[in-house]
Amino acid sequence: MCCVDNSRQTTDNDVISRCHLPFVPMYKQTFILAIVSLVLGVALGIGSAFSALTVNAWNPLLEYKKASEIIKEGAEKNSNPNAKAQIEQTVFDFGIKDVKEKGEHNFEIKNVGTATLTLEVNRTTCTCTGIDLSHKSLAPGQTATAKVRYDAERALTGPYNQGGTVVTNDPEHREIYLGIKGLFTSPIVAEPAAVVFPTLHSAETQTAAVRFFGYDKPLLEITSAEWNDKEHFDFTFQKSELTKTEKDDRMKQNAGSVIEAKITVKPGLPLGMFQEKIYLKTNYTSEPALELAVRGQIAVSGISVTGMGFAKDTGTLLLGTVSKGKTSSRDVSVQFIGTTAAEANLRVKEVKPDFLKTTLTQPKDVGSESSRRRFYTLTLEVPATAPVCNYIKSDEQNIAMVILETGLKDSPVIKIPVQFAVEQ
Repeated sequence: MCCVDNSRQTTDNDVISRCHLPFVPMYKQTFILAIVSLVLGVALGIGSAFSALTVNAWNPLLEYKKASEIIKEGAEKNSNPNAKAQIEQTVFDFGIKDVKEKGEHNFEIKNVGTATLTLEVNRTTCTCTGIDLSHKSLAPGQTATAKVRYDAERALTGPYNQGGTVVTNDPEHREIYLGIKGLFTSPIVAEPAAVVFPTLHSAETQTAAVRFFGYDKPLLEITSAEWNDKEHFDFTFQKSELTKTEKDDRMKQNAGSVIEAKITVKPGLPLGMFQEKIYLKTNYTSEPALELAVRGQIAVSGISVTGMGFAKDTGTLLLGTVSKGKTSSRDVSVQFIGTTAAEANLRVKEVKPDFLKTTLTQPKDVGSESSRRRFYTLTLEVPATAPVCNYIKSDEQNIAMVILETGLKDSPVIKIPVQFAVEQ
């Protein structure tokens, strides 16, 4: 135990010496005191921070509350039975509107009571809808305008029903819902919006229909139609009438004209995914041009393509993202079965972009004459010298692809789209 004589004033050195502690030079004492202060400061800081976090901890119940919850907690004490909100219309129907248009409607809220009426916007049902109040406090007899606005460009064609709530201090109208609704459409609506064929065989012919509904004036006309691959695709159209089902549809019944088109896929498309675009011109100044996407996949009996990264549903080889200066490669197995095996003579015809490297192995035959299988392994590599590029989201003019020749008369070509990107 350390005993100190308190009969006289002592110094720090006296205390240290009388406690029989080894002598510590002054500069070291200063260092020790600094360390102790630092430790105490950190401890106090952590304690304070913990206390603050404990007191002010995030409470998920405080966020994204329903109007009824806000009213229950806050409006109860502020309610005034002498404040009376009166509103004659709470929902407005815009009817048929162009999807590109913006609109607004003014609702009127009047204070018919004898005390001040308070108004506050609570929230809306979607970000495409908002509410603006002209006044947040109304004296007896005063009227406020609640402007409900919408941006239809953020909505899809079809029925639209959105709104929001205004919270008041009227105990009989704690919240007032203000709604807007309607049918939003484009001058021309195609149904379906894109033509997607199921898996087809290369020798198969198949036709799909598209109906164009015109909501503008005059009556809709398609003045021209163009597409690139006329050897394998055909497009025809003619005027039509609304069917019984369409007449019962709230939106379609307002169409002033209908055109039905037929898209035909002809035999001879190569194995793999296909896509085509039909470019249409119309007599509508509001929508003079349209594009109709056509896509699908061709399968050939006796030929299969498999491998890691090969998406069978789209026929696309996925290489992913590669850092510049690094390499990435995938192996794809191309298999010919049965009668096609003996005739198959696979070779690489074209690679896009041309910096991609390909290696094709010699064929390997397995099985007897009747059940023969011929295997090829195709290796596709993004080399270290590849430039920075993005072929993950490619358009028709900028698509990565490997084109293979099979040596078969009925299915001479296999096209394998490739998705990859090289980043810096």
